[in-house]
Amino acid sequence: AAGTLAVAVWYGWSRAGRNPGAKQKVAKELAEQEQKDQEKPDLSDRIKKVLLECRMALPGAQAFLGFQFAIVFAQGFEKLPRPWQLIHFASLLATTISTVLLITPAAYHRIHEAGEDTENFHQVAGRLLLTALVFLGPGMAGDLFVVIAKVTRSPGAAGASAGFLLLAFYSLWFGVSAWRRK
Repeated sequence: AAGTLAVAVWYGWSRAGRNPGAKQKVAKELAEQEQKDQEKPDLSDRIKKVLLECRMALPGAQAFLGFQFAIVFAQGFEKLPRPWQLIHFASLLATTISTVLLITPAAYHRIHEAGEDTENFHQVAGRLLLTALVFLGPGMAGDLFVVIAKVTRSPGAAGASAGFLLLAFYSLWFGVSAWRRK
């Protein structure tokens, strides 16, 4: 399922947006946008920044995903209650989706944009990065639930802690930025 999702996002979505004359249209839009946005940093610099942001988040998501896969094969995993195993599985899926979304901007830039810097790519990459964070939060919080529940033997406390941590993740990742923007 993860492989199918990756192929669909990396290749299908990027190819769906192609049409004849798109490069000329993009070039014209870029010229118009440059005239309007003289104050904005150079498009190339903004694209480098968004790709760097993806590259910074990706190793953490990949390492976390690796630990999530390894846990399934540990002997103690079988002893966990079935609902906790399912929570771990849902967390693993969320982290997998997040990882695929963090890799997607590089593939999209190379395949759809043919390596060219366009405003469209900058917008797509930014949205993919933010969407990846939306999935990474529950991926982390779900596994934190399992760990806290196992250590404390209290699913209620674990649920409250994991919910609080998810809220903290989203507050730091999205809330602070939105507040500072205003």
